[in-house]
Amino acid sequence: KQLDEKHSHYMVITRLFDVARENAFKSSDAIVEYLTKNNFPPIETVSEFIVYDTHMELDKGWI
Repeated sequence: KQLDEKHSHYMVITRLFDVARENAFKSSDAIVEYLTKNNFPPIETVSEFIVYDTHMELDKGWI
């Protein structure tokens, strides 16, 4: 089956815990590099950092 690139979108979400900011950026860069090499270059990247999470129970099922 061929992808319809004009009408397709993809999203990659990574959630990292207990890693330093520098390591989070390295991980993100590696993902972008991998996707780009495999013909899925990102159109946009967004990074968000949470320093303290008071509702970790909301992450159940994601991780």
